[in-house]
Amino acid sequence: LSTHFTTMVLAPRRLSRLAEIEDLLNQAGLRTVRLSQVESVVDADVLLVDRLGVLSSFFEGARSAYVGGTGTPATPCHSPAEPAAAGLPLISGPHRDAHASVWAECTYREAVGELDDALVWSFSLEKGSVTPLRGGVEAVLPALLRVCGGHVPSEGPERLFLLPVSWIWWAGTALRNASWVFRRPARVDLPVISVGSLGSGGTGKTVVSLLLAEEMKSLGQRVTVIARGYRRGPGPALRRPEESSEADFLGDELAMMARRGIDVVSGPNRVASARLAQESGATVVVLDDAFQHRSIGRDLDVVVIDGEWPLSGGPMPVGSAREGTGALKRADVIWLHGSALEPGLDGELPAHAIRVRGQFHPVCWLSGDRALPLADLRGVSVCAFAGIGRPGRFLAMLVELGVEVAQWKAFPDHHSFTADDLAQLREWSSEHTLVCTEKDRVRLPADFPVLVLRVEMRIEEGQDELRERLKKVVGK
Repeated sequence: LSTHFTTMVLAPRRLSRLAEIEDLLNQAGLRTVRLSQVESVVDADVLLVDRLGVLSSFFEGARSAYVGGTGTPATPCHSPAEPAAAGLPLISGPHRDAHASVWAECTYREAVGELDDALVWSFSLEKGSVTPLRGGVEAVLPALLRVCGGHVPSEGPERLFLLPVSWIWWAGTALRNASWVFRRPARVDLPVISVGSLGSGGTGKTVVSLLLAEEMKSLGQRVTVIARGYRRGPGPALRRPEESSEADFLGDELAMMARRGIDVVSGPNRVASARLAQESGATVVVLDDAFQHRSIGRDLDVVVIDGEWPLSGGPMPVGSAREGTGALKRADVIWLHGSALEPGLDGELPAHAIRVRGQFHPVCWLSGDRALPLADLRGVSVCAFAGIGRPGRFLAMLVELGVEVAQWKAFPDHHSFTADDLAQLREWSSEHTLVCTEKDRVRLPADFPVLVLRVEMRIEEGQDELRERLKKVVGK
């Protein structure tokens, strides 16, 4: 086997296990190097991938792929679609039920006990002799890989002509931040936690705000989430869910939170919103998307960074970055999800800030108010759509869950569905199950025939430090 084997690329599902896996490999006598430490040629037995979203870039040079989650029934089987689409022979364990229809189209060998025989079989095949998988889930994989692979979403060259405008934006941002040397933010008489990011959308701020609201409730606090209410319709400046919980009244993200049982206030003036929340009995407020909204004082500043797209494609309007990495010195908590940061950027994070790592996880399907197990849609043909900041993440989750995506459509973030949009989606629903995100659901008619994938953020590193800091905040 050693005559065939050069380097194994090992990509753990959970980056929090990197140190543990590294120790196991070293104990086995294998020379190991992390991807972030590679400068030129890999001279090691194992290349340990310490970033998410990049595994597919290794398929072109690979001879075979072992598909995880197939060795035990307790672990959900991963989809074989991506390596099969690259024309690789596959190796699996005995548990492939979650994607049985896809496996039926693949060239694979089941490993019983040791992997040696299956590896020898895969290396004995001539490179390029396996026909790449086409059809079924693979029909959407080219689009999926464009959206989810590497540094995405990438900025197209057609926007580079806006670079001079970005200098004006950057200058205005610098002047505004400098002005806070001479100004004092308004304070309210209750703890304030701000959640924000350097970029304008798709970083996961709202899901982190939800998690922090739940954490505060678990500490016995009455929490209210406050946000501007992006793209809400006409009405009063300050709005409560008791008046209406519709998306065009509160804004789609706050409407989604309200339907989860979170108290919210929608209003562009965060100070007035916080005072209204206090009058209504709140003991702590969470500001969603408020890192740049410095007119209100806060007791904790949480900055969310998407490891796959940490610089948001550059300054507005070329990209979607509102501020540069220098603004991170104001952060108390750096919340990272997705890939591990590149070493250069990791060095720019403030030493005083708590570091938290989290990941999105699907929880269940929602049919109205009824929760359905995730397994209910394995192998089911669906039509999927999403109007969120990073729609590719939703599509990737569907593939991982074993859902067969027959049709896919991505809408702009916060998209208001037109009559034509609804007609097309209803036509899809006549032949396939229709699925979307929670944020999309609140912008649809109440009787619309769609299943919703509920997703939550789960903390993988830094939970104890974060919880202690939250206790100190509410103890003030």
